[in-house]
Amino acid sequence: MNPSAWISRRFSRSLRHDRFARATTMVSIGSVALGCLALILAMSVLRGYEDAIEDAALRFTSHIEVRSRFGTAFTNASAIQRQLAITPGVAATDELLVREGLGRTRSGLDGILLQGMTSVRATEQIQPLLIAGTLPTHDAVQPRVVVGAELARKLALDVGDTLVVFTTDDVQASHPTPRIIPVRVSGIVRSGMQQYDETSVFLAIDDLRAALHLPSDAATAIGVRCTNVADVDEVTAAITRTLPERNIALTFRQRHYAMYSWIEMQKRPIPIVLGLISIVAVFTVIASLLIAVVEKTRSVAILMSLGMRASQIAQIFVLHGLRIGIYGCALGCGLAAIAITVQRTFHVITLNGAIYYVSVLPVAFTADPFILVTTTSLTLCLLAALVPTLLALRVSPVRVLRFE
Repeated sequence: MNPSAWISRRFSRSLRHDRFARATTMVSIGSVALGCLALILAMSVLRGYEDAIEDAALRFTSHIEVRSRFGTAFTNASAIQRQLAITPGVAATDELLVREGLGRTRSGLDGILLQGMTSVRATEQIQPLLIAGTLPTHDAVQPRVVVGAELARKLALDVGDTLVVFTTDDVQASHPTPRIIPVRVSGIVRSGMQQYDETSVFLAIDDLRAALHLPSDAATAIGVRCTNVADVDEVTAAITRTLPERNIALTFRQRHYAMYSWIEMQKRPIPIVLGLISIVAVFTVIASLLIAVVEKTRSVAILMSLGMRASQIAQIFVLHGLRIGIYGCALGCGLAAIAITVQRTFHVITLNGAIYYVSVLPVAFTADPFILVTTTSLTLCLLAALVPTLLALRVSPVRVLRFE
């Protein structure tokens, strides 16, 4: 073995086994790990919020909704669907019928949102959210419905119970006719979004039309699903150009503008706060390496007097700093992966859905935060190792060995 390489290896080993140097190294590794953990969790939570809101929004609505500017219902929904179907980028259309009302049981009274659903929407969007019961089937005597989990909790509803609905046939009429509709609960759904779970009552769209005495082609809106969700803005612009001026097309992001704005607002301070955490971790690494330089000044002087090149000495400290970064990143990423898995599996952290829009803290398990944080942390650790390395290279062997 090359004598210089053997000496370099022995010196590196002494750095790892010296008690004081080892303690400072462990502190540095812990700082890097905490920084990585905080960054990955913050990025995963924000990504989880976006995914949860978008998923829930598209479960109950469509990529685009076409409705009247004045809130009136369409009486020719089929004709509008045929017109929208030929627009480039449109994959499918669906009729939507929504009516506000009040729901009453023996346990209380609460506001509800009656939503008529077609068979396609019931199978593809509502059925995956069922936590009890089944999808409603057609019943000419007493319509069957599925209700949101929070609404069921507030009104003490269970599968098989009766809910009395108070609504009107046409909210835009000068003298709307009040309607009292007794319905039977056939299922309960949970989306995770408070605004849906505490108000939604779903039933077959034909049953809702019959209960409200509306025409068979009536709809409050037409839902449009795009071939590619990334093209939703372009498709919306194309639909707007073909619609009469009395109608309007809105994307799901525009209909949930408050939630998306809230997420964007949360993103702004996070880079600053987490950047400070990273800076603290970097300074901890620098401090650890500076202590190593001070502790091993005599050893560095001896190595230099024995003829070890400056590049070899620099390599020792750079590798030591890189080792801190690797161990810290591995520990931080491992802890973050465990925390994300536990939250996604057991829902340890719950939220107030009225404030945070969702009842469980959503986290996304994707590779992007891990790759970005690891790469950034290792780069910072490598740069942090340069400062102590430059100080080590400025050691004068003659002065150190003479005066120490």
